[in-house]
Amino acid sequence: MRHFQPSERVLLAALLGLGLLVTAVELAHTPFAHPLTQFDDLRGTWCAGHALASGADPYHVQPDLSCQHGLGMHVVRDSPNMVLPFVLPGWDTVAFSLLARLPFPVAIVVHALLSLAALVAAIVLLVRVLRVPLALAAAGLTFAVAFQSLTLGQIGAYEVLAVVATGAALHLRADRWAGVFAAAALIEPHIGVAVGLATLAFVPRARLPYLAAVAGLIAIALWAIGVPAELDYVLRNIPQQARGEAGGLQQFSVTFLARWFGAPTSVAIALGSLSTILMLGVGLVLAVRLAPRERSALALIPASCVVLGGTYVHLTHIAAAIPGALLLVGLARTPRERVAAGLSVILLAVPWYDVALVKQLLPPTLTTIAVLTWALTTSWRATVAAVALCWLALLPVQNRPPAAPAPMLVTRQPDDAPGTQPWLDGHRAVPVTDPWYVLVKIPTWAGLLLLVGAAFSASTSSAGRTRRAARPSLVRGSVSGAPAASRPLG
Repeated sequence: MRHFQPSERVLLAALLGLGLLVTAVELAHTPFAHPLTQFDDLRGTWCAGHALASGADPYHVQPDLSCQHGLGMHVVRDSPNMVLPFVLPGWDTVAFSLLARLPFPVAIVVHALLSLAALVAAIVLLVRVLRVPLALAAAGLTFAVAFQSLTLGQIGAYEVLAVVATGAALHLRADRWAGVFAAAALIEPHIGVAVGLATLAFVPRARLPYLAAVAGLIAIALWAIGVPAELDYVLRNIPQQARGEAGGLQQFSVTFLARWFGAPTSVAIALGSLSTILMLGVGLVLAVRLAPRERSALALIPASCVVLGGTYVHLTHIAAAIPGALLLVGLARTPRERVAAGLSVILLAVPWYDVALVKQLLPPTLTTIAVLTWALTTSWRATVAAVALCWLALLPVQNRPPAAPAPMLVTRQPDDAPGTQPWLDGHRAVPVTDPWYVLVKIPTWAGLLLLVGAAFSASTSSAGRTRRAARPSLVRGSVSGAPAASRPLG
């Protein structure tokens, strides 16, 4: 992929500016322009932090229920006994307890600024360290990460930064720092575990720092919430959350698909768990095969693969796959690999589920696709065709959204019951038969499948060249081979 000429950069900047202007005008007429009515997920984590700061258990119904309803959380507003459960690990609670010491409007500002800083830092690392072209890195991550973080208040920006930082440290052969950053990725354990296992298995110099950092996280969790609460979280809350979300309409997991096709919940969860193990193994194999060409693959590829399938995958988790897709664009050496990797970036960079529900998200969608297509092809014809195709595909979907699900009315639970119990009871009454909730996720699933296909193709060609040159070996405690540190990914 060639570099842009100055005139092309001006045109690209003008296109981006126009898209951002139209996006701002559109979003100004939506509830997104009123942040105090948004940030439902942040309200939930703020209440969990408030519970911890007051000495209560953040994983119980109370005081979360009173706090969430007091903040006017939309997802529980019409269900007096509903609680949005807190299902993040104990080491995350400390940060939220600090955030809860601030008034909620101030907490929104702090979270938004920190999320934007994490997003910018991830983009800078991709551009400056991994040599991803700026247009690709910025357009690839911004919509997917910022929308979830700045409307719901999710923590996906921090997870993406941890994954990218691990990859950047591996690229620079700062293996000890890679171990620390891999442990930081455990803020979202079902993604962080994949990064951690790859680090433990293939980067010996990162093992001790990783294990020490994980031990520190466990100590923080036990200090913050205590052993009984941590055991209750692991043994009761997580399994109940898995059952409650098995048919969750916003799920992208194999478990959701199995439930949609009518499988019992226990079978669906088992299939989702098997798919997690399978894709984790695929991710580790692909990562170690690509590592001789680019060491950052040891972190980025497992994080990308593990969100294809699983029992609990939301849009915010899909964003963790985008850095791996960007990496594969630079590693592609055949037209087939370039097309597969490029299409995976385009499909993963747009939160299609939200776009299909909210017509005002059409401008940022078309802007993202235009910038990415131009950055990948430098062809105006391809760019116009991609934008037109996307627009035509979305028009009928956006004009026929599904009916809003009925409020999840549940019975009152004891104050010390797990916060996941009302969520489980409420989701049992929500039907999962509407095909809209499957069709709207096909672009994202296609992007993940293309990513894995591009990684397999790149690893196969890489393995063939490596065998002809020299067998990969562990040198000074790290995966070695033909170094790619000085070669731009673009």
